[in-house]
Amino acid sequence: MRLRFAAALAAAAVLLAPVALAQTGGVDQEAIAKRLVAAAGIHEGDLEMDPAWSADIPPARREARNAAGRQANATMLSRKVRIVNLGSGLFPNAQNAALYGIPKADLEKLFWPAVAADPAQLQSTGAALKAVLGAGRELRITHPNGTDLRVRIEGRRPMVSDGVISPEEAQAGGGENFELLPAGEVMLAPVPGTAEGVVVAAPDTWAGKEVLDWKLTFAGGRIVSMTGRGGGFAPLKERYDAAGEGKDAFAGIDIGINPALKLPPGIRQQNTMPAGMVSVMAGDNTWLGGENKATFSLTAFLPGATVTVDGKPIVEKGVLKP
Repeated sequence: MRLRFAAALAAAAVLLAPVALAQTGGVDQEAIAKRLVAAAGIHEGDLEMDPAWSADIPPARREARNAAGRQANATMLSRKVRIVNLGSGLFPNAQNAALYGIPKADLEKLFWPAVAADPAQLQSTGAALKAVLGAGRELRITHPNGTDLRVRIEGRRPMVSDGVISPEEAQAGGGENFELLPAGEVMLAPVPGTAEGVVVAAPDTWAGKEVLDWKLTFAGGRIVSMTGRGGGFAPLKERYDAAGEGKDAFAGIDIGINPALKLPPGIRQQNTMPAGMVSVMAGDNTWLGGENKATFSLTAFLPGATVTVDGKPIVEKGVLKP
């Protein structure tokens, strides 16, 4: 799950906490969001903490927390708050190294070159993909693992994360005012209700435990079946079941464009940024300019996938096509 605004709110809370304490004793995120102009912080998924502290929090309570923050997120979107988060789920700390199943020193070798990727190259690749997606009508994702998904994309506005918030993006507002570092992805919220097919995700983790053979079936733009195994699947499904309205809606497609981020084979955790990575999302997509408001989101990764737009490949077996 990618919580795009929570870390920025947490960082801002440190600065503005005297004016923004809720009756519960927590931080009033909405009050903070109304005062922000810009924010920078560590991506929430990169904050190093002991997983045991939250292990016993019921899914319903987690859902209530997310619901409380949804209005604050909407306020930041509407006010065109510029946000930069460092990490992208890759910040080289001991917790992330364990999550990926590699030494911390190896994670550092992945992370910092990816942060330093040439912005001009990211902008050029991103602009080319944005043009193809913006002019397309149907997008199809296939994979030898059985994935076969079709979705309509006509009339939708792609977004590019290239490490720069341009004046045009700042004016557009919404998710275009948000950047993760490392950067490097092109994203699109499709036509609602059009996703049809099956996604078989790569091995992943949830709550630090493996999720294997994770299969999502979409019909009419919504998840109609979710199956899987591994120690992380049961808590993932429990969290999903506890989530509110909109959790099952197909949210978006993400294509990685960062050539400097190269994940080693057999890694336990994936990332959206490597060039040629394909990811699909369900749940909230307001940050993508979509219409689905939800307190929950999930991302399924498809390394090695092929993506076509109106029959023309833009990614072939995990490789970006020129």
